[in-house]
Amino acid sequence: MKLVCSIFVKSAGFLFLIIKLSTKFVYIRILTMRKRSLIAGIITAGILALSHHFWLNEFQFEIFTIILVLSYLLSYKLVDYVADFKTVKEKSRIEIIFLAVFFVILFIPMSFISKNDFSKSENRSLAKYKPLIVKNKINYNFGKDFDQFYNDRFFARKEIVRVYSLLKYYIAINYFENQKGFVNKKNHWMSNFDDFYLEKDSELSQKDKDKIVFNLNKLKKFCDNNNIKFYIITVPRKPEISQKELYPFLSDKSQFNSTRKVIDYVKYKTNIEIIYPYKELQQLQKDSFAYFKSDHHWTDEGAYLGYLKLMEQIKKDFPNIKISQPEDFNYKYSKKVKVNPKSGYFNGITYRNLNLQDKRLLDVEYKYFIHKTFDVFKYRHDNHYKEAYHIYSFENDINAPNLVLFGDSFSLNLLPILPSSFKNSTNIYTYHSKGANIKKVFSIKRFEKYILNNNPQVLVITFCDINRLKYLFKENE
Repeated sequence: MKLVCSIFVKSAGFLFLIIKLSTKFVYIRILTMRKRSLIAGIITAGILALSHHFWLNEFQFEIFTIILVLSYLLSYKLVDYVADFKTVKEKSRIEIIFLAVFFVILFIPMSFISKNDFSKSENRSLAKYKPLIVKNKINYNFGKDFDQFYNDRFFARKEIVRVYSLLKYYIAINYFENQKGFVNKKNHWMSNFDDFYLEKDSELSQKDKDKIVFNLNKLKKFCDNNNIKFYIITVPRKPEISQKELYPFLSDKSQFNSTRKVIDYVKYKTNIEIIYPYKELQQLQKDSFAYFKSDHHWTDEGAYLGYLKLMEQIKKDFPNIKISQPEDFNYKYSKKVKVNPKSGYFNGITYRNLNLQDKRLLDVEYKYFIHKTFDVFKYRHDNHYKEAYHIYSFENDINAPNLVLFGDSFSLNLLPILPSSFKNSTNIYTYHSKGANIKKVFSIKRFEKYILNNNPQVLVITFCDINRLKYLFKENE
């Protein structure tokens, strides 16, 4: 706000000075052409200074010329108008001040152009500047491109979006929504629209089911050849467990039915059992929180139930493996969201997408699991964000198998718990960002050498959406 006031005062002072100069000559009725041109030139210089973000950092002669010519023509017209404002149009000083303020307001949005490439509050990439001349060719979409660039980056846009969202929220009766998601105003449960779809949208085709079967057979062959036991856990989406809290008016047409069909089909075709902690999470939701209200991920409590379900299967192949019990953990409580045990707390992705920034919506405390030996683990993080994946490694000084955990962001919620049962644990966290090739992102083929280098006896695949299993391999791999 101080910056806005500063810019407003400086711009107002500049324009008012120009108007004062012109009105000083007004009393001789008409300014000479030379004086009008001089004042118009001074205004043009001011406009160029205010708009330097567009042309100064990477000098674009064409853009500079366009701004220069248009600014001068506009300035000259303004001076010409103001010069006759008092004598010819017989207007008062108050109206001259109003005119000055009006033009100051027009220049405020361009006074500071954001250089960020990504908006955290909206969870999306911002439009990039595309010049008028690209590789000696005219960009005929320059007007549209510039409009998108400016709309994404003008000064105080973040505050305007926040105020607009809050206004819509308080006007809404039961539910507030934007393009990203919605919130139930009665209980503050939130959901992304991407996660909230009905059974008809999530039903997999026969081709997709067969592709999953093909991929799992291929994965089994890879693991058998390298003496690795593999397990798959697919996590229900938040609306499948929390539909009553989110949107109780809909009939219970859940993803559970379609996911169950895929699990049964895989079991019938391959004898591979996919772990699906649907009932366990449903039961937890009755007494506590299986999912965060302001985020789409499962909580530590939910992830712990998934861990127990997973370890039941692993213990059949590794009878001596230790399963961590509730007394093996210390607990912490917070109203904020934490997905990765080594990352900080935040308000939640869904909360951020809604642009509300009203902390009163964060009204419950979540239970976080901290294993009593967690601080002893040797930890390493390798960031490969350009290739859309991260590696998290934990070394635990116990006699146990080595683990590789491959999956989407729901695998991160297992990291406070799962490494306690293994000697060396490696999490390959891969994610689908805007513009990324989803077939490449969730391909396990590109990590085969890395997996073997970690010498795992256990491979766990964790996805929120069972549909992602069809991307593990390409048909020609």
